Amino acid sequence: MFKINQQDSYIFLVKENVALVKKLIDQSKKRVTPFNPNNTEPFYRSRAQHLQTMSLLGLTCEHLLKLTLLKRGYSINEVDYIKTKNKKAKIKYADKTISFKKAIQLFKKSNPNDYFKGLKVYDFNPHDVKYEYSYLGYKKINPQTCLNLIQKIRNNYIHKADSHSEWNGIIWYVFDYIVWLAKKEFPQQFKTEKFIGNEEITGLFKQ
Repeated sequence: MFKINQQDSYIFLVKENVALVKKLIDQSKKRVTPFNPNNTEPFYRSRAQHLQTMSLLGLTCEHLLKLTLLKRGYSINEVDYIKTKNKKAKIKYADKTISFKKAIQLFKKSNPNDYFKGLKVYDFNPHDVKYEYSYLGYKKINPQTCLNLIQKIRNNYIHKADSHSEWNGIIWYVFDYIVWLAKKEFPQQFKTEKFIGNEEITGLFKQ
């Protein structure tokens, strides 16, 4: 009887999600049309695809982190209870998986200090301007804190169909960050994946 491999399931889920997000981003670029109050369907269709993109980015990152934790020997299931017998502890795991927040904590805790070496910060306000742009409370994306931002993205877009005036650079950076993580952790499975965006963004990921 064929037994489904959990890690392979996650790998293919991440790969297919990455391909779908890339397709959605490409479609949104092709469908940029002026807003027409007499024909709002193109506007809402484009908006829906944008919301799909952001939701999938958050979900894909969560799946990728849980896949990585599995590879590192962690359980991604919540502990149901711990029973001690003859001074030996037996852990019973629940069917429910750990939260995205807990996955981020375990991932960071198990990383070497130089894990993000080579990755650069994406500063939204590099010049001296009166108005500073911020996105979900962030004025820059640091590789060390990007996962926390992606968690915010996941929570916002999964639960409410509303955008937050994202720059294209933010979408590209988050996508490339997920691809970078996948390539680092699973080089063979993701070796053909390419970064997207302009030179300013892709340059932040060049080693």
